[in-house]
Amino acid sequence: MAQQPAMTDHEHTFEDGPPIEDVVRFFRAERAGELAFSGHVRPLKFVTDNETGHIIAPVMVAAMDTFEHVLHIPEDTDDALHLLLTPEPINGDTHPGADRWRIYHGEPTDFTWVRLHIDTARYGPWVYDGDALMIPSALAKAEPGLCKLLNGDPEALRRMCESCAGVAVADPVCVGVDPDGAHVRARFGIVRIPFESPAETEADAKSAIDAMLRAGKGDS
Repeated sequence: MAQQPAMTDHEHTFEDGPPIEDVVRFFRAERAGELAFSGHVRPLKFVTDNETGHIIAPVMVAAMDTFEHVLHIPEDTDDALHLLLTPEPINGDTHPGADRWRIYHGEPTDFTWVRLHIDTARYGPWVYDGDALMIPSALAKAEPGLCKLLNGDPEALRRMCESCAGVAVADPVCVGVDPDGAHVRARFGIVRIPFESPAETEADAKSAIDAMLRAGKGDS
């Protein structure tokens, strides 16, 4: 597959593809992929900036020496999400997105911190404007309290993770909440716990989390 997700005869515009909400939901659920640049493909763990929707990640220095960057989520397959990106260096000591990344993924092994603008997105054969995926989180201000709510019942959180990931998760920690669900840090990576329906307000998110916690405890 070519690195740049440009339009071809086998691709279609978003008007006849899945609604952009489905693409955003898929993108929000994933926090790792494969970054392709200059013939190289490297694993990339990332987060998104709550205020701007940009992707934030540390990358190899060599990744900055090229003009084409494509992020395959979760990997380079025909039905994956492929993002054509433009990187911009940021200060990893002061940018809040870098702190967010460390909370999700730990200390980085690459130290060139970048903010990645999504120019174009291709989901399967469907092509979308990248700006449609860069959405500020409606729950940004409420997020710390929502994480605390989920982390307040470790056993229920563990059961939710096991149900979603299909494997036992020791010492899970909720590190992020967005309108489509929560991200939980496990020893092997990030587990996604989806909401049954979008929660665009703090009240809706609390209601969704309360329901998940009750289910995690086995309550009706």
